[in-house]
Amino acid sequence: MIDNHLDLSIVVPAFGEAPFLEETLHSILSTQEKSIPIYVIDDASPTNSIRELCANRFPTVKYIRNSENLGISGNFNKSISISQSKYVLVLGQDDILLTSLSIIFKPTQIGKNEIFAYMSKTQVYDSNSKSKFGIVDVAKKLVAPKTNRTYSGAQFRNRLLFGNWTYFPAIIWNKELLPEKPFREDLKYCMDFDLLLKMSFTPFKFYSSPFVAVGYRRHRQSTSMSAVPKERLQEELMVMTKHSTGSVRETIVCRLAIMQRMNFVVSVLKNTTSRLR
Repeated sequence: MIDNHLDLSIVVPAFGEAPFLEETLHSILSTQEKSIPIYVIDDASPTNSIRELCANRFPTVKYIRNSENLGISGNFNKSISISQSKYVLVLGQDDILLTSLSIIFKPTQIGKNEIFAYMSKTQVYDSNSKSKFGIVDVAKKLVAPKTNRTYSGAQFRNRLLFGNWTYFPAIIWNKELLPEKPFREDLKYCMDFDLLLKMSFTPFKFYSSPFVAVGYRRHRQSTSMSAVPKERLQEELMVMTKHSTGSVRETIVCRLAIMQRMNFVVSVLKNTTSRLR
């Protein structure tokens, strides 16, 4: 059960036909307390499918439609600002919640006002809701923290620069500690990575929980999987270079550049294989 003083909202930014949204909303309602506000922010979709789904199947969900398309980062920023709660989980329209989010907060009651984000572990699924563990997820697991603890400053930044082990839908944000517009709206793929690195220059902390609370769906139609590999690579390297300093720039970023180029090659090979099938 989530304590009232945790003051949590769940926001689902959505667009298009959103074929997994019904499952996403069912998972939220079946695992979280009824007192938690749930929002769906429709980013000016060309059809009314999201509006109709919320109206017909989920009347307790607060549906909001943008008057114009804000783009992914813009809708993320609105997701943070629209919430009246201190803590906000921005859940993908194709992801699911597996258990009550209260388990993430319980070990960190002391000093929690210094924590700008909490992240649970994730279970990765494919488009058929079957467990999936691909190359990217293997890499994330290898560099991810093995214990529940907080990270901050250069220690946190260096771990992220060595390998981004975070999953955006698994992060609960403390909006009171974030910038007014947390996500850079000129970025297509790495807006969360950029924000985490930016926050590493503040005195606030990031908490990594040992509990699995989020199901992350990795499928071909998702933004991350449908990205042009070269564009994503360039954006990642740009973000890493911007936030690295001194010896970090000359060592970790260089190593990361090699790792990212390897990921780029793997992405190209996978795309080529898919087209040949």
